[in-house]
Amino acid sequence: MTDEKLTPATGSDDAPEKVEYFVDVRDQRIQIGEPAPEQLAMMRITANRLARLNENSVSGDDAIRAFEKAIQVVTSLPVNRSDRDWLEDLLLTREMDLEEANGIMEAAAEEWVAKGGNRSERRKAKATRKTAAKKTTATRK
Repeated sequence: MTDEKLTPATGSDDAPEKVEYFVDVRDQRIQIGEPAPEQLAMMRITANRLARLNENSVSGDDAIRAFEKAIQVVTSLPVNRSDRDWLEDLLLTREMDLEEANGIMEAAAEEWVAKGGNRSERRKAKATRKTAAKKTTATRK
């Protein structure tokens, strides 16, 4: 007997639901990826760093560091390469400022929360999928 891993068929009750996330930037709808914990942490750090910037007393180095992180975080969001390039071009040519970049990060976080549920709901769903997978594997042996 082979040790096959069973994967639920598409449309099956056990199959994880594919969730797509989108943000609107200017008049363009951009698909963003599912958040990774590291990405969420960087978004929070960057948002906090931007909130602490004081226009009257910010040093050039602080502004550059904040801008670099905003570029990295915002350009990491889109799934499609063309959308990443477009956002990067807007930021690099200064057509998009830090305030708008921060707004994109906030919109992404809101989209993830709205469609992804809260942390306890996601953990519960993941545990349910694991239990179902173990039962399926156990009955297969």
